[in-house]
Order: sequence, then C-alpha cells, then structure tokens
Amino acid sequence: MRLPVLFLCAALAAGPAAAAELLMFGEMHDQPDQQRQVAEAVQQLAGAGRLAAVVLEMAEVPHTTAGLPREATEPQVREALRWQGWPWDAYAAVVMNAVRAGVPVLGGNLPRASLREAMRDAAARLVNRNRLGRDVFQRGMPETVIVEKRNEFSATLYDLLTAYASQRQRQAITNVRIAKRGVWSLKDARGLL
Repeated sequence: MRLPVLFLCAALAAGPAAAAELLMFGEMHDQPDQQRQVAEAVQQLAGAGRLAAVVLEMAEVPHTTAGLPREATEPQVREALRWQGWPWDAYAAVVMNAVRAGVPVLGGNLPRASLREAMRDAAARLVNRNRLGRDVFQRGMPETVIVEKRNEFSATLYDLLTAYASQRQRQAITNVRIAKRGVWSLKDARGLL
C-alpha cells in the first residue's frame, strides 16, 4: 500500500483523503485558520499511519527533517529545512506535528539558483512547442489556406461625382469636326446679293 504525501502549496484543496495517494492543501491567505486545519489533518493522517511525508514549498530541495528524531526542537527543524523568508509561526504546527509523528518533512521548492534556469527552460518549451493549426493539424494533414477576397469601398459624394464625371468625359465625343463651309470669293458673294 502506497502512503499519501501531504503537499502544501499555493493550489486548491484536494478532495477527501480517504482514497488519496497524494493530498494537496492550498493556502488561502484570507483564511487565518488554514494552517490549524492542515496541522490537524497532518496529525490525523500520521496518527492513522496514512502519511508518508509532508512536502512544503517553503523549504528548498533537498532539505529535509528525515534524519531528525521525533523530539527535535523547533530551531533544529528550522535549521534542517534551512527555513527562511516565510513566517515560521504560521507553519510551525504543521511541520512539528509531522516531525513528532516521525513523518519526514521535505523541501519542495527549487533552490533559488536553479529557479531562474527552470523558468527559462519552461518558457522556451512553451514558446517552441508545436501549435495546432500551424505545425500540427486536427486531421493529420495540412489544410489549404482559403483566401477570401472582398472589395470594400469608402467614398464621399464628391469622390463619386468626380469618378462619374471622369467616366463621362472618356465616353464623350472627343473629336469635334466642323463641317466645311463653302467659301465664296468676293466677286461671287456680290453676285449672289
């Protein structure tokens, strides 16, 4: 039988502990009674022999209380976990209930030196992963790109009248021919009068 691990992190609380192999207790910073409830859960699970370990994000990997006796003092536990930055009083009951029950408390956070590199690696994997519709297709084959062409016009009344006038000018008669008039000499013109 695999024993559950109690994991404290900034996640939502998991379901019932009856059949769980891994329990996650999330912190709700607006609920001051949170750590007391988790400390009680640690005590109950450890008392029933159902708790293999407690993993805290407040301590870094590979720090642990595994080598400490059940009677270890709070300063010894804090030193074993290299506790810093988090208020000890808020988590002391959770950690000490596990230590008193002989359940190891393990650091679950990456060391600060490795954290930046891990974040860079995760970001690179996210950015460079295959994307649906670009690299990977739902039906397994690339689909043709459908190009939809639409004409959109935006013109004022002046633009429309100018365009109409220029079309009319093109279609209008461009060669004007004046009929040849008969020209009379001065003598013929007097004779006609």
